[in-house]
Amino acid sequence: MSTSQLSTRKAIVLSPAWPAETNGSGIAIRSALQMFAEQFREVCFIGLVETPFDKKQREEWQKHCPTNGMVRFHHVKITRYAPLVRFLLSYRNALPAVTHQFHAEDVKQKVFTILKDEINPAHPPVFIIEDIPIGSYWFDLKQRFRDIPVIVRSENVAGRVFETIARKSNPLERLLWEHEIRRLLRLEEMLLRSADRFWAISDADFNTYEQLYQKSPAGVFGVCLDADQYQASFGDISVVIHLGGADLRKGRGLAGFIERGWTTVRKHRPDATLLLAGKNSQKYAAAPQGVWGLGFIDDVQGFLGRGSIFINPQESGSGIKLKSLVALLAGKTLISTEIGIEGVAGTNGVHFLSASSHQEMGEVIVTMMSDPGAAAKIGRNAREMAAEAYSQNRLRQDTAQLFADIKQLA
Repeated sequence: MSTSQLSTRKAIVLSPAWPAETNGSGIAIRSALQMFAEQFREVCFIGLVETPFDKKQREEWQKHCPTNGMVRFHHVKITRYAPLVRFLLSYRNALPAVTHQFHAEDVKQKVFTILKDEINPAHPPVFIIEDIPIGSYWFDLKQRFRDIPVIVRSENVAGRVFETIARKSNPLERLLWEHEIRRLLRLEEMLLRSADRFWAISDADFNTYEQLYQKSPAGVFGVCLDADQYQASFGDISVVIHLGGADLRKGRGLAGFIERGWTTVRKHRPDATLLLAGKNSQKYAAAPQGVWGLGFIDDVQGFLGRGSIFINPQESGSGIKLKSLVALLAGKTLISTEIGIEGVAGTNGVHFLSASSHQEMGEVIVTMMSDPGAAAKIGRNAREMAAEAYSQNRLRQDTAQLFADIKQLA
């Protein structure tokens, strides 16, 4: 089929999150869905998510949805257990624990009921799987729909996501994590080698896949953000902000920064304040140390306007660090670990500042607080660069060859 013939095909997308503008996975999925809606006749989006696609999310999507595409959303409710429970329930399975919630019998039954209604054998669709955990559906899709191509878009190198956590865990937890990582590596390599097409989300991930598995993805399918959503405002130089959920991986980095980096800041700047926003951030609040955890917030723009320095203390993971992109577009002085700017366009010292440890992050923050002019210049450079590098037009250009390549699929 030619590229133009994509406009006569349906894409069926299986995703672990809804498209959004305010969280990492949501931004990655929203970016891809915009491109799919432009390329395909219609898109059937199946969200394997805990909560429905609500009115506010639909209104947000409508602001980004192109006029020349139709997207229909289906919700398949999942139950997400605590990590230890998932480990125990899946310990003897070949699939990793991160896939467990997607394979409950009622979940699979509903997914394949939707697929039965959506697939017309006379006009077969293209399956697109968002991220590695949902990639575990590849086995069932190929068994039931052998001739329908399956594309996997990875949001990070799953085999590398939990390495730091495993290394810093106690002996028993380390055994569990090592078992999980081995299963992730097997699943990820199988998808890289067996999917009809496999797309990485960044150049850095593309290179990691080559090094880790001696196999190249078919290409890079990145992300885009709307610069107009993030007004460039400098904010208070003494206020440091962090926006993002504090899950198992990211929460450890945040806790480590508060313990080692923030103490350095407060030693030199006792007037400094650290504002945390995002799911579970409230548990890190410590008023005597100037740390305020706000939990989930609705007014992202208002929050971003309160501080001039944005931190990303992430210690593990891969893919594009989307909270860092938000900081760049908002014109903030981004101070991050090296992991926190992995996959992000730009130059250290010009568009952001990276540090080798949480303590060094604290030292860099103190330096920037003492030189607001230098901090503001980095913020201006960041916004100018990110607005161009992560525009919708740039993503459209970068993915044109990937869509042209689909013509080789049966």
